Amino acid sequence: MTVPSKTFVVMLCAILGMTIAGVQTIPGWIKSKYATASSDELNAMVRIAQADTFCFGGTGIAAASSPADIMFEHVFFSPKAADLFAWAFEHGTPQGQMFALLGLRHLAPQRCQSLAARLSPSSEVRIASGCIFGKLSAREAFIHQIESGAYDVMVQRMKVHASLDK
Repeated sequence: MTVPSKTFVVMLCAILGMTIAGVQTIPGWIKSKYATASSDELNAMVRIAQADTFCFGGTGIAAASSPADIMFEHVFFSPKAADLFAWAFEHGTPQGQMFALLGLRHLAPQRCQSLAARLSPSSEVRIASGCIFGKLSAREAFIHQIESGAYDVMVQRMKVHASLDK
């Protein structure tokens, strides 16, 4: 039997710790405000708000989806999606705000524009596209990644896949 390396064990413990920390209890006021949303949708909303990188679609060598990218779909198809994305914008990291604006662009364009106008000019967004990682100001990220429609095809593809699954 091979003994795992110290680095592997440390990384495994870190991933396990992050997974446990990511499973949060949703405060009662959120549950009552979004009563029609399921616990899965509320947990997804919180995970989106806490995103540390804005990327939509596969990234890195393995072309893996980010946790927030995966959670985006759970929120997007919720009956309360626009409200959930608005909450993620209000309480989210700059990266979480980008996911929220992306959802709102497709669900409530006017709401998206009014929230985007409130983006902090000094806020930086960590982004990833394919194997390229970088930072943009929140305003640049919104203009170049969301408003430009760069992810529209992927959102449309997500909608088609969802309709085929029904």
